[in-house]
Amino acid sequence: MHETSRLSVCVIAHDLDTDQIATVRYARRSWTPGPAWTMPGGKLDPGEDSLEGARRELKEESGITAATWSPLGEIALMTKSTARLHMFIARDLTVGEQELTGAETGMTVEWWPLEEAVAATMDGRLLLSGAVVSVLMAAQAVSAAGRV
Repeated sequence: MHETSRLSVCVIAHDLDTDQIATVRYARRSWTPGPAWTMPGGKLDPGEDSLEGARRELKEESGITAATWSPLGEIALMTKSTARLHMFIARDLTVGEQELTGAETGMTVEWWPLEEAVAATMDGRLLLSGAVVSVLMAAQAVSAAGRV
């Protein structure tokens, strides 16, 4: 069993009508000299399961709630570490107001076509491994479902 503090989530909020996904944009982070994009997500709170954490993180960072949730998978973040990332795709979306925490101040939501997000995994606009894997897994799931 993994410690909750070592578990994180990443959410692909997918609007089926437009085939776009919600990204969150940081004005500047320590790991990039300029703006950085990723998917809504973060660490689980104590006692929280991965779906609860995914719902919370999506609402906080993007203001989005979703009626339909599907797991995309789970990855280890590094070798010799128990840190794990649970990835989800969320659909049937309702957009509301962000509920940002102090560390998230200035974060904005931007909608990207899923195809553009896949391209961003290849050209370096998406740098964080969890975002990259989540986008590619979501694109595969959408393709397998016949919605390319």
